[in-house]
Amino acid sequence: MRHTFFARGRSPVALFLLLGILATTQAGAATLRVETWGEDAENCGSRAAPCETIGYAIGARASRNDRIIVGPGEYRDNLAINFNLSGPLDGLKLESTAGRWGTMIRGDTDGQPTIRIGRPRVQIGRKGRGFTIAGPLSSYVSTAGVATLGDGVERLRIEGNWFVDHEAGIALDSFNGGKHRIAHNLFTDLYYGVYLAQAEKTVIHDNRFEIDVEVDSDDTAPDIAIELREGSDFTSVFRNRIIGGATSNGIRSDNDTEYLRIRDNVVSGHTSFGYELGDIVGTRVEYNIASGVAGDGFYLDQDGFAVDPKVTGNLALGSGHNGFMVVETNDLALTGNTALQNADYGIRLASSVVASAKRNATYHNDLAGPGCGLLEIASTITYQQHYFGGASGPDAMVPDGDGHDTACGTFGAGSTFASKPAPVSLKRARQL
Repeated sequence: MRHTFFARGRSPVALFLLLGILATTQAGAATLRVETWGEDAENCGSRAAPCETIGYAIGARASRNDRIIVGPGEYRDNLAINFNLSGPLDGLKLESTAGRWGTMIRGDTDGQPTIRIGRPRVQIGRKGRGFTIAGPLSSYVSTAGVATLGDGVERLRIEGNWFVDHEAGIALDSFNGGKHRIAHNLFTDLYYGVYLAQAEKTVIHDNRFEIDVEVDSDDTAPDIAIELREGSDFTSVFRNRIIGGATSNGIRSDNDTEYLRIRDNVVSGHTSFGYELGDIVGTRVEYNIASGVAGDGFYLDQDGFAVDPKVTGNLALGSGHNGFMVVETNDLALTGNTALQNADYGIRLASSVVASAKRNATYHNDLAGPGCGLLEIASTITYQQHYFGGASGPDAMVPDGDGHDTACGTFGAGSTFASKPAPVSLKRARQL
């Protein structure tokens, strides 16, 4: 039964009091202005008399829930959003008028994050009103563009920014933190794009990680675009585009990060794995693409526990090794995945117990070998409607290079084969 506010025993008087509190809180939030032509003075922050530096507006003028709107130009400072004389700066919002192409915050201290955040609900940028957040000109040793400071930092919103010249674009590691939103950002010239630890229930979506040759001659894509470490369980990663040049992985999680949702991402051109997920307990890997990576398209490891992971509708295309490498995984459901033109095996299973394998397709794989669409090691699996590139099921184990794959392993009783593959949706194909 659906309950209303009044049905739970609260009186109309309580409702009016609550609305009054919310209205007072909203009314108390101020908007402060910063312009390069402004002046840092006691009462700065209006349109007519803006502050000159973002650091002064934060440190001397702002209060919790305030909004700081920054005009175009370059601002050199290392910012800390934590406390000032007014108290804790929870809910502070930082936006630009010209967007990330017209407004830069550049750190001026080596070895320090450009922006450190020690309070919850802080917002850095928003779609169309973000910043270029850069490391110092003297070197590329800024530790991060945005980083957490202390414990309990949660519900950050980082949106619409360009991160360049840092070890990590965003590094959020705060005990009892999490529930952040990272969206619509661009990442170049970094080691990590996004690094999360102790940041459960975070949402990372619609970001772009790429090489932009117009930035400078040393520009490279992130070595690891998205890194999920211990304490980042229940994180959702969707609709991110990760373009090659990296020397490591597109999306990676360690052996202590579980119950992830990895959906509708595209990873292309990396020199190692597209997706390396170290513990897929309870994880959903759905409708992602790995294209032209030098290692495995998808490397999946469940760390030995049998808790319902699902791998559905993914495409591994042109990988330098296996399309899908599944290691020591129990109770896995493989449904509707496609492995096409991978140098080694389409799907390789090592000591894995698959609960179900339905409507998968492996063809034009392992062309230099016997054409193994599937390789099973210490596994016997029953396949339903698996497509090998021909109407007759798996090809004979003959290295004929015709793209009709074979099965290198033992099928379970009752396996069935499809005469044609399920189509890859045009929407997903256009992302390549």
